Amino acid sequence: MEDNAAARFRATVQNAVTHSERVAGEAKARSDRHRAENAALAQQLRARRLPAGDTTPTSPALRAAANGFRIRNALPVENLPSPAELVPIRKRERPKRPRVGEEDEDFSQERIMRRVDGTRPGDPRK
Repeated sequence: MEDNAAARFRATVQNAVTHSERVAGEAKARSDRHRAENAALAQQLRARRLPAGDTTPTSPALRAAANGFRIRNALPVENLPSPAELVPIRKRERPKRPRVGEEDEDFSQERIMRRVDGTRPGDPRK
């Protein structure tokens, strides 16, 4: 009976070791993927190009908290451009002027509707 208990104990320990190795491997792969993504984002920021998507800058308080966290944990803190430098200035679009002339493709009822007597709606009848 003691041999059976020892065998079960060894199997349980082996299962725990196998599980911990698998979980550690998954965590390392996830960490490596995040590091690669962060490195790509940092490269884009250095080149002053924003990735597609949300261009809302991070609040100054959150940026300060993140920098403080990195400093306290002895992580590298890069001197990246400020949010104002990263968000491109967008010119206001001028409203398009209506086209005038024969090439004007206005298909409104006012231009194409005519009565049988040749007058337009709203014009006095002949």
